Amino acid sequence: MSHALAKNALLNSLSMYFSSKRTALRSALQLRSPLSVEQAEDLRVHYSNYFINLMSGIDLVRDSDQLSWKAFTEDLEAKFVTPQASDGKQNYWYVRELRNSIVHRGMNIFSAASFRNNVPLLIAPQTVTNPDGTKVYRRFGVLLIQTIGLCEVVIGPLLEEHLGRAGLFSIQIEPEVWREDMVTSVEEAADFVPEWVKKMLPEALESVDAAVVHQSTIDRLKSVLKPCPLTI
Repeated sequence: MSHALAKNALLNSLSMYFSSKRTALRSALQLRSPLSVEQAEDLRVHYSNYFINLMSGIDLVRDSDQLSWKAFTEDLEAKFVTPQASDGKQNYWYVRELRNSIVHRGMNIFSAASFRNNVPLLIAPQTVTNPDGTKVYRRFGVLLIQTIGLCEVVIGPLLEEHLGRAGLFSIQIEPEVWREDMVTSVEEAADFVPEWVKKMLPEALESVDAAVVHQSTIDRLKSVLKPCPLTI
């Protein structure tokens, strides 16, 4: 895979995670009380998936060589604050260990809730810990939606800023290289793609404007990095 297409793959993956995060939040906010047993389970899953996808996107940045993880986390910790909770590093690690507690330690994020206009608002866990319990991180909002509100306002826009600063929104895709990579990726998925698709793909790709596809990727990512409305 070319260097430009590797960057494009990063943009596509980030778009997937942040789109999934947004969908999870939108689905959670659509539920109304009284909740059936199934709806209560859906609510728990939706909010869990919000944090899982959010932190998976951040982990993608951490593991990528396209962005400076040090610069991103320094900015994130500086901005991830509220008037009542000014320790951005503590706030960030609360969210990270909340995700880890859900995924690795079986935390039920729906342990308690209050209600506003029949909207169930989950109570944020008072504390979360690192895996061995030696570090404790305290919530910076009683309601989980307050935690999410800070994530929405800060993380997506900050990531968009760093992606732009790194030139990832202005990379040029060479059409022939793009088409070759598309063909190669399909051929590598030999067990899942019918032979007739592989045969017709090179010719079909000749009519595809790689620059338009790439710009669509950028526009989609910028859209899902915007803060999600939290109207309740």
